[in-house]
Amino acid sequence: LSIGLKQGTPLRRGLLETIPITLSIPSPRAGEGQGEGVAELQGKLFISEFIPNPNGSDDAEWVELFWNGSESLSLQKVQLDDGEGGSKPFVFDAAIISPSGFLQLPKSKTHITLNNNADAVRLLDSTGRLIDSVEYEEVVEGVAYAKNREGQWQWTTKLTPGAGNEIVAPEADAKTEEQE
Repeated sequence: LSIGLKQGTPLRRGLLETIPITLSIPSPRAGEGQGEGVAELQGKLFISEFIPNPNGSDDAEWVELFWNGSESLSLQKVQLDDGEGGSKPFVFDAAIISPSGFLQLPKSKTHITLNNNADAVRLLDSTGRLIDSVEYEEVVEGVAYAKNREGQWQWTTKLTPGAGNEIVAPEADAKTEEQE
């Protein structure tokens, strides 16, 4: 790496003669087939938790991803979608997810609407190949669907966006009025 100053550029007294340099090294791009392929991403980049029917307005819906890799991962061109024929897929532009990191995606950003009775959440590469998916039904208002430590999906009253999931099962009689 070399940096040149234009000839005749004066250096003023009192300034350090070092120049800070920021290098940008591209990280693997999950959506473009560079770096990790779909097979390598499955089980490492996954849907961790989401809330399809928050208390109050459905505008508070969100989906959380988890990246279980050892280096940062560019999500450029990766797609987040609900079930077939639902909302238009959200395509990531320049998002980066840190190693062992969570990324919470609010509905206000993705514009994905999750149905309050049954639907799916899907994570796809740029060509539409499935990286991860989960289907759900029998939704209770204010309860999230989260992957437990064994990799199984469970409803939980403890919402943990940006952190490891903690499963606190809803009470058995906590059905929505629509389901009764």
